[in-house]
Amino acid sequence: MNNIWYFTNTYLVFVVWLFVLFYFIYIQKYKQATKLTVSSVLILVIIFFIKEFYLIPRPFRLSGFSPNSGLNMFSSFPSLHAAWAFMLATTAVVVFKKVSFEALAILAATFFSVFRVLANSHSLLDIGFGALIGVLITAYIFEALDL
Repeated sequence: MNNIWYFTNTYLVFVVWLFVLFYFIYIQKYKQATKLTVSSVLILVIIFFIKEFYLIPRPFRLSGFSPNSGLNMFSSFPSLHAAWAFMLATTAVVVFKKVSFEALAILAATFFSVFRVLANSHSLLDIGFGALIGVLITAYIFEALDL
């Protein structure tokens, strides 16, 4: 059970990203695939840039409890996992425009982000700012980038 929790909490968002990217390519939505890729790279660069300036230790380092997720070598602020989860949710809102699917995507991103807190890898502030970055960058790219 711990292996499933560890995998889900560490890598699931990246697996879902690959699935969505390949899905866009499969259904020949190349513009959306490109926008998703540009959003991903831009979010990655921005998050790592911020992490270099805000060297905030992860909660497990402060509490003494061991983390239940991987990828814990960088500063905790802001959360890359939350940024990517909300990037995917924002993509679902912009591209698919189905209320039930949008709600499910936002709920999934929220749960995934909260699980990062429960795994002792992030604080609510970390995931809040990560989510904000993910939503803002993705919404901007999907609206501004005209391909």
